[in-house]
Amino acid sequence: MLNATVPRQSNFEAGTGDPESGGAPAKAYNIPDFKVMHAVWDAQSALRRSQLAPTVPVPIAFSTDARAKERERFDEKVREKERERAATREVQRREREVEEARQVRELRKRAIPKAHEVPEWYKEAPRKNNGTGTTGAQ
Repeated sequence: MLNATVPRQSNFEAGTGDPESGGAPAKAYNIPDFKVMHAVWDAQSALRRSQLAPTVPVPIAFSTDARAKERERFDEKVREKERERAATREVQRREREVEEARQVRELRKRAIPKAHEVPEWYKEAPRKNNGTGTTGAQ
């Protein structure tokens, strides 16, 4: 019978590997020098900042101001057209009134008063007496 497990002594060191298997010890890492890294980064960013052109602010231009002016011009044109239409309607109204008055005068000139024939039922009616007011015998 084979014994699959072999007892070994354990030493809790990291990266030593297995001495029997011939494993190489793990690579040791150096602690980075952060001061040097920060100094390099600061130098690079200073160089970048010196090469950048400064941003010049542009004054804000709202399109609402221009739109309001355009709308005011449009409204003024509409009001002007409406005033012209009202003036035209007023002139037409006056001309129509003058023409109607002229037609009425013309109709009155042409109208010849004519006497109407006395109806049959009225011919037999007694006449008024303009004298004393009585129609009886005297």
